[in-house]
Amino acid sequence: MKKTILIIVYASFTIFFVNCSAKGQKFTTFQKPTKDKSMLYIYRPNSMVGYMVSYDIKDANNDHQTLGTLKNNGYIFKEVEPGQKALYGLHKQFKTNISIKKNQIICLKSFIQQTQVINGLTGITPIIPVDINICKQEIQNTRGNK
Repeated sequence: MKKTILIIVYASFTIFFVNCSAKGQKFTTFQKPTKDKSMLYIYRPNSMVGYMVSYDIKDANNDHQTLGTLKNNGYIFKEVEPGQKALYGLHKQFKTNISIKKNQIICLKSFIQQTQVINGLTGITPIIPVDINICKQEIQNTRGNK
């Protein structure tokens, strides 16, 4: 009886957690931007910290436009105009400023830090620039968001 209950509990958690991560197509290759545009890739490696949390990535320099929703083990990409971007996840107080040039592919990594309380905020979501070669290795394990 105990074994049956444990199997049911394990199966329930497995189904629940599987639904929390990105389920789109597995990353294959970087797309080249159209002329005079740029491609922005943001990925989030698989992690148990904040596993069930998804969040929008926004650009404070563009009327807080949402670039996409980032899930655990997922990636988003968007063709953007070159220029200054101020990107943030859960809290706009923690922006990452980047300068994007024409015809450039930019790769950023985001994650949820251990839950901490900073000025009443929890779940800080840093967005950090990543070298394109490191990105090529790490983004391979992610999936697009549906």
